Amino acid sequence: MLLSRSAPVALLALLACDPGQRRADDLEAFRGNLDFLTEERLFGETHRAEFVAAAESETTQAIEGPAAPSNVSSTAVWAGWGHFIGTRDEDQVLDWTGTLSTSTGELTLVRTVKFDRRDQVLTPPDTRTIAFVSRTRPHFDGLIARLDATGGADVTLSTPNGSFAATPSTEPAIQRFDVEGTAAKVALLTVPVPEAGSCPHAVITGRWRDTTNARGNIDGRLVGRWFTPTGELVGHWRAFMGTRSDGSQVVFGKVIDADGNALALLEGTFDASALSLSVLGDNGESLGQVVLGLSRQDATRVQVLGVAETARCL
Repeated sequence: MLLSRSAPVALLALLACDPGQRRADDLEAFRGNLDFLTEERLFGETHRAEFVAAAESETTQAIEGPAAPSNVSSTAVWAGWGHFIGTRDEDQVLDWTGTLSTSTGELTLVRTVKFDRRDQVLTPPDTRTIAFVSRTRPHFDGLIARLDATGGADVTLSTPNGSFAATPSTEPAIQRFDVEGTAAKVALLTVPVPEAGSCPHAVITGRWRDTTNARGNIDGRLVGRWFTPTGELVGHWRAFMGTRSDGSQVVFGKVIDADGNALALLEGTFDASALSLSVLGDNGESLGQVVLGLSRQDATRVQVLGVAETARCL
């Protein structure tokens, strides 16, 4: 599934939440009663369990590699495969051992994602190929790579479960693939790597879960992480959503760094098929918006991989 730059984060079936269940004091308040005060790490003990349950307290594993050449454009390539929302009753082990490759330019591994002791990166046969060993059952694995090319490049993930291709451009793009004969998915996200000192794009990951019947009567909660295009952790974010007394369906959130310092507030609306978020600074000024996203629904949970476009670095 390829989404254009104008597409907001797609969060499917949000109307499954009972709109009659809400916590009026937060939903009716200005910006959800959220502010720029410093928080505890992962927003404190009250919210820590949500992050741990969603595995959003983990970070990617950095790989030392050569710096990008100065005379070519660079694109970050995020490749993931398996169950993006853990499926603990999955008994099928899938072998993904294969390559991420390009026919033009050079491909450099930047980080591994969720690799455990049974997964490994192999010695690359050339500068256009990243070879790896990966097996998944209830969860997923992934790689973040940097593609350096002068234009017209492509990237292909080749595995025993199929080959999946993307063509990077000057705008972020996500492609999502179903793996035939399994419940697994493959996602390829491509994001231009900015020049040093600029931050036009950020990659966001997260999980949404239905809390309609949970304590607090909020329709849903999101927790996640905020990254640079090449996978450096900027901070964590959380958000909640529900329906106001006037019938409007609203979302409020906050982004903090590793020390709990507030980086931005999130404010938006949602409907049956989409969520639209603005990124706000400490004076209420607009810093940008979430412009691209991918969702995967598991009855009451949604996995989010998306891109935010901001006017300045958070």
